[in-house]
Formats: sequence, C-alpha cells, structure tokens
Amino acid sequence: STDYQRNVFHTAFGAIYREGGWTVALDETWYMVNTLGLGMDVKMYLLQARALDISLVCATQRPANVPLEIYDQSSHLFFWRDNDETNLKRLGGISWRSAAMIRQIVANLEQFQVLYINTRTGRMVRTRCPAVSPLAIEGKGK
Repeated sequence: STDYQRNVFHTAFGAIYREGGWTVALDETWYMVNTLGLGMDVKMYLLQARALDISLVCATQRPANVPLEIYDQSSHLFFWRDNDETNLKRLGGISWRSAAMIRQIVANLEQFQVLYINTRTGRMVRTRCPAVSPLAIEGKGK
C-alpha cells in the first residue's frame, strides 16, 4: 500500500540523513513525490544533505512534475529525448541563457543520446553512440 511505502521510505530518509555518507538513488522521483507524498524529504536532501556527504540521484520520466530543487540544486543533469511540450518548457527553465537551445536539443536527441548539463559551469555535452555494424552486434563480424 502507498501508506506503508510512504512510512518505510520516510523512515529510511530520516535514518540515512542522521547517519550521512550515503548515495541515495530514486528510480522514479515522480512516484516518490506525487504518489507517496515525499516531496519534503526529497527537497530536504537536495537543500541540506550535501553538507552530510549525502548524494541524491533522481530519475523521472516526467521532468515537469518534480520539485524545482532537482534542477537548481543538482550539479549534474542528464536528459534523454523528450518531445512533450510541458516537459520541454520545464527543461528550458534550467538556464536562462540557453533555454531555447536546451529545448531544441532534448526534443531532437537520437536514440541512445543524452544531453549532459553541468549546472555549476553551464557546460553542455551531447553523447553519441558509436557506429556499430549490426553484424558485430550479432557476433558475425567486426
């Protein structure tokens, strides 16, 4: 049940916060925030846990519906292709100087490509998958 999950995760967030020195990975941040109601726990980690040597890794399929602190408190952001206008508007707010560029790049990423943004330096890098022969994938060639 969601009530049970909420209590278990909230208790775990508290224990990890008291201990420090953890890396916490949230596989679906939207679910944690919107279904389980743990937005305040996530925000606390993003705003305060760095001083306790705690890192938070957040993944979500809907970047428009998660706390703003994920974008303005994170050092490293990774985006895969997204062509939903609401999501793209949210992504464009990350950097006022390059909002249109971020939206354009994310909307046009190819399969397996990722846009990396370092929020501290403003540097952006787009990854690419190396050209690999289909025969090499099947083990029949180089």
